[in-house]
Amino acid sequence: MSAGEADSQGQACATGPSGVCRHCQLPIPRAYQEAQTKLLIARGANAEAAAAGVVFCCNGCEAAYELLHASGLDDFYQYRAHEPGAAGHPGDSGESYEEFDDPSFLADHARSMGPNSLSVDLRLDGIHCRACVWLLERLPRLMPGVSEARLNLHRGVLTVTWDAEQTKLSQVARRLDQLGYRPYPYQRNDAEESALRETRRRLVEIAIAAAVAGNLMLIAIALYAGWVSGMDANIERYLRWVSAGLGAIALAGPGRTFFRQAWAGLRAGVPNMDLPIALGLGLGTTVGWINTFRDTGAIYFDSLGMLVFLLLVGRWIQYRQTRRASDDIRRLYELTPSRARRVSAEGEARWVPASALTVGDRVRVLGNETIPADGIVVSGRTSIDRSLLTGESTPVEIAPGDAVHGGMNNIESPIELEVTAVGGVSRLGRLIDLVENAALKRTRLVQRADALGGWFVVVIVVATLATALGWSWVRDPHAWDHAIALAIVACPCALGLATPLAIAVAVGRAARQRLLVKGGDALERLVHPGTIWFDKTGTLTEGRTSVRSWVGDRSVIEYVVALESLSNHQAARAITRDSSRWSLGGASGTTGHDGASSLSVEQVQQGETGGIAGVVAGRDVRVGTSRFVGDKASIDPRWDRWSDWVARQGCTPILAAVDGAVVAGVSVGDALRGETASVIARLKQLGWQVGVLSGDHPRVVAGVARELGIESRRALGSLSPEQKVEVLNDHRHQGTGPCVMVGDGMNDSAALAAADVGISVQSGAEISLRSADVYFGRSGLLPLLGLLQGARRTVHTIQLGLGVSLMYNALAVILAAAGQINPLVAAALMPVSSLTVLAIAVGGRAFKSGTMEGPTLAAEPAASLGPAPANS
Repeated sequence: MSAGEADSQGQACATGPSGVCRHCQLPIPRAYQEAQTKLLIARGANAEAAAAGVVFCCNGCEAAYELLHASGLDDFYQYRAHEPGAAGHPGDSGESYEEFDDPSFLADHARSMGPNSLSVDLRLDGIHCRACVWLLERLPRLMPGVSEARLNLHRGVLTVTWDAEQTKLSQVARRLDQLGYRPYPYQRNDAEESALRETRRRLVEIAIAAAVAGNLMLIAIALYAGWVSGMDANIERYLRWVSAGLGAIALAGPGRTFFRQAWAGLRAGVPNMDLPIALGLGLGTTVGWINTFRDTGAIYFDSLGMLVFLLLVGRWIQYRQTRRASDDIRRLYELTPSRARRVSAEGEARWVPASALTVGDRVRVLGNETIPADGIVVSGRTSIDRSLLTGESTPVEIAPGDAVHGGMNNIESPIELEVTAVGGVSRLGRLIDLVENAALKRTRLVQRADALGGWFVVVIVVATLATALGWSWVRDPHAWDHAIALAIVACPCALGLATPLAIAVAVGRAARQRLLVKGGDALERLVHPGTIWFDKTGTLTEGRTSVRSWVGDRSVIEYVVALESLSNHQAARAITRDSSRWSLGGASGTTGHDGASSLSVEQVQQGETGGIAGVVAGRDVRVGTSRFVGDKASIDPRWDRWSDWVARQGCTPILAAVDGAVVAGVSVGDALRGETASVIARLKQLGWQVGVLSGDHPRVVAGVARELGIESRRALGSLSPEQKVEVLNDHRHQGTGPCVMVGDGMNDSAALAAADVGISVQSGAEISLRSADVYFGRSGLLPLLGLLQGARRTVHTIQLGLGVSLMYNALAVILAAAGQINPLVAAALMPVSSLTVLAIAVGGRAFKSGTMEGPTLAAEPAASLGPAPANS
């Protein structure tokens, strides 16, 4: 745009500060500003005017600004100016959104609102403030054919109603994108629809209860005033009957849920928390109606109506918190894309909703895209990032015939795959279901709290009857007042709420930290220190062979790499890959960045005793074990001592001989994870015993244990999966605290299931969750410290909530039995306990972002495996 155009448009709204985009309020990139300035100068503007004329950060923002200006919606910027910290973002991603017009998409997402009228819910990115609401709800002014747009700011969901004959949904989506709000399909599944119906039902009940309670309180105020200043008997009688009628509505409508649940508990032979509530409501209603008919005495409908309202509000808050914890887990579905390129039989790729994919469909996934569904690769080779499902940080090469899963990232080249599973039956879907179902399991903590609550209910019922009989014995006219007050105020709702709510909050927060916890049992067992057993490969170590050190003559590295590049052995691949770290000057002049060598290699021979030999650039080179190299070369005794020392460290010694003499040695092994030593040290500080259970050679396991400071008696190697289970069972029977197993979830599945708490840190998430109690969705061992800390905090929160609840109920019962609390006060005080427990659960620090424990890792010392036995 020209400088003059910028100035004229600047009068339409308040401009932002220099260097800030007029539309999105973000800084203008220097490169874009310089390019636009040169363009304006080329069009004839002077340098100063040209610099001032660059007021947008990109073409998308300029298009969005011009669209709003042309539509007369400049007030958007005025509204946004009053929103502190509000900002937009560059618009127009360039997407076509053609998949939005697909019949399957419309069938799944759109709702018919009449002839040719459809409605759809779209989740939007970039919503910041009320100015966004103002703009988006004026979409009908921007798009012909759109009749209505309503935004749910909390969820970021826009409901659009449009005429399918006048415009396409893809055009509506394009216009939203141009405004800077990228749309995504928003689909409610059966569980969400059920949750929405439940939410509406509860809100309707609360609304009815609030209206009834408000009117009852007004009537009560009038009656109380009449008792003081006098009231006509007919008017008083009328108000009492109106109060009784409203009370009946409160109990027969919103309040019936308490009677229904209490009756269900009695039929099952398990007195529940609703029994004393139903008892109090029933007694109050009975006495109130009797006094209404007798036209004398107190009626309690104002207290009962307020009690129903407050109870429903408290349970609504509890319900919302529980739903939020479940939503945190279900939100994992958003890790898969909402659309996919489906390939037709003719080879043409077309965007379709991911939900429209079926088994057998062929899908194309480009580089740097997320795989939308489970499938088998049918063409293409690439590397994929499987960290979401396996925790593996290293990309994996895949080829035709390999299986891939939805949620994995394609890093390099395009591939095509045949869909084998979608949605809930995919690997990610099963993972989410396993976590969600396990989170609903009743733990021992919940069972103990329920048992305690059941006994408490019986005590309350007996105490209520005893209070009524006791005060009646002394002929107190308020005997039933005291009994009703006790039944109301002593309800142990908070007692039953403290444990499951704290667990639900903790599991939900842990899911946000990518710690997938099956349930509260695992958290309870991790509170007190015991013994943690680790698998070695892939858990304590990186799980791949690498060069740990190079000693001797480094000038021969290029010869060794040239020869080893022809071998498929994992040690040879490690030497080829890691050679640049050890070569002179950081890289050899004849060795590329990928380890490939330009030296000529001839007469290559693979040795049966572990090695490879050949003529490299005219020199005889042998690389391998001391036995292989020693067949044709002389070995100095110092190299034998070095080899023994390397083996004791748990690594493999490899010798390199050139022209008949050993001149260098390479130590190859599976390196420890960078954080392993710090995590082990921290576990010991917390009082945990640490051990290693591995299938590797005992000498290798002993070397790792020695490096980590683990006692040799707890470093066990050459164990089969069955033997690992035997070790765990023997240890559990010793009764020395919980027995925890940390493994990769594949060959350790039996041990994970046998331990008191099984923790999977890598490999197949589905297999891990079937046998383990906790799965780390992040690579490494640092999440273990956060898990232990979160477990301690969760149990502390539960204990605090139970203690507060018991203290409150005990004090309330004493005061009510002593006649110090009337039913109205009891109705106001009763929800306080539940709200207090709710506040304790939500305010607890278990798994709270920013408070997770993780040691500060010191810089690793340079790898050193002893003095070089030969000249370096």
